[in-house]
Amino acid sequence: EQFRVRDVGSIAETLLQLKRECGNVISSWSYLRGMPGSYGQRRPCAAGRKYFSVDPTGCLHPCVDLPAVGHVLEHPVSVTRSEEARRYVDGCEGCWYCFRGEADHARSIRGSMEKIGQFGRIILRNR
Repeated sequence: EQFRVRDVGSIAETLLQLKRECGNVISSWSYLRGMPGSYGQRRPCAAGRKYFSVDPTGCLHPCVDLPAVGHVLEHPVSVTRSEEARRYVDGCEGCWYCFRGEADHARSIRGSMEKIGQFGRIILRNR
């Protein structure tokens, strides 16, 4: 059964509650709070420019969900910014995956500070 849009709010609230109670949910507060309002909306994406993906075979992708545009042994990483890569990104329907949502969130000062604090707490907890 597919999730309905109204389920996204319930999922986000459950994850926020787990984060409050357990403290071991790595997703940021802002990402989790933004899930319901971002679901299904197309937003400008920095895939290929701010982040990219390398699959286990070495193929370079502007985004994990998009086709490969090169290979780490044959092309510079900048191939993820190529015209072909931009066409793939611009043709994408959009997403709000943790990877993208967290990366977009961390581009702000507030988001960066939240990430630094979060990683500090994880390091202290795992010593």
